[in-house]
Amino acid sequence: MWLVIVTLATVGYGDYYLKTFNGRIVGFIITFWGTFVISYFVVTVTNILTFSAPEEKSYVLLQRLHHKEQLKEYAVNVLSSAFRHKVSQLENKDNQNDSNVERAHKNLRANTMQFQKAAS
Repeated sequence: MWLVIVTLATVGYGDYYLKTFNGRIVGFIITFWGTFVISYFVVTVTNILTFSAPEEKSYVLLQRLHHKEQLKEYAVNVLSSAFRHKVSQLENKDNQNDSNVERAHKNLRANTMQFQKAAS
């Protein structure tokens, strides 16, 4: 039992060791048994965390739907900022103060770049 714990915890420093031939055979078997238990545990956890084929399809579908919703939001942002830009151009046609037009233009450019990045 001690060797299983030492093998599982990987803390065998050699402070205690087996001296008889039969003890070494038992120690050898227990050491491999501990390695087998660890590998079995790792394989089991990996199989639990891996998607099956239907789960993988569902996950990909959910990702596509989420991406589509993001694209819709970005498209709405681009259209609304284009509308604001056009309105600010018409309102400030005669005024010398073009700060609103510049701000609307920067907002339009930022939203357009964001949409292009998400679409690619």
